[in-house]
Amino acid sequence: MRCESSVGRPAPSITWYLDNRTPSDFSDDVNLTGYSRSLSVSDVTTSSLTLTPTSKHNGARIYCNVSNEYGQIMSNRTLQINVLSMC
Repeated sequence: MRCESSVGRPAPSITWYLDNRTPSDFSDDVNLTGYSRSLSVSDVTTSSLTLTPTSKHNGARIYCNVSNEYGQIMSNRTLQINVLSMC
């Protein structure tokens, strides 16, 4: 999965979260940034998240948050994880 900022000065940082099935409550969301790699070029930051979902992730949503010292923007798109069981 990929998240890209618009131009920002200073260059923004990107944080990834797993929404714990409570869209209106961000306090229980899990930080997934440790599974990502970010690169900033010309004040634009791009982050790629690599995650191998398990059945416990089924139905959960992932989103990114872009921030610098002037503020933050939460992604207006989320990715829903659908884990198919193998029989």
